[in-house]
Amino acid sequence: MVADILNSAAGSENRTTGAKNCIFNLQNSEYRILLSQDALKNGRTKTARAAMSSALIYQFDCWYAFKYSNDTQLVISTMSFINDSLTVNTSNALSMIFSYENFGNDTKSCARPKTERDGLWPVTFSNNSSSDYSVPKDLMVNVTVCKDNKTDCYRTIQAAVDAARKIPTNFL
Repeated sequence: MVADILNSAAGSENRTTGAKNCIFNLQNSEYRILLSQDALKNGRTKTARAAMSSALIYQFDCWYAFKYSNDTQLVISTMSFINDSLTVNTSNALSMIFSYENFGNDTKSCARPKTERDGLWPVTFSNNSSSDYSVPKDLMVNVTVCKDNKTDCYRTIQAAVDAARKIPTNFL
């Protein structure tokens, strides 16, 4: 796709420069992906993660090279492919490397991170303190924000914050 842009870029200095820069960056990205594959084969996950991160940055730089020359359908579709397919797959590979580094072969642990919505309230302060500053286990939701007009629901975050300030609690 990028080579086609370069071949059709006669008369457009921005498109020619963008295509050349993109080709250069994609070659560097491919090299980093190969380094990452080699590192994984040899058990060097930190090196693999660093190389895959670099590959992702080079892919973004390729996309960015066309930012000011997206004047043809070919450039637009190439930018879309880079953004919607190539970088997504590289990002997913990077996430998998990270998960493997942290969890090893325990694939049950490779799951979506737990958040407050899932009931996970990590301790927010410790070290040399007798107080436990984590969120209480029996904390109940008393303010909700909804975009529709449901009962017991605020339409804006600011309205919910204003209402929450009137509720006697230590948490907001």
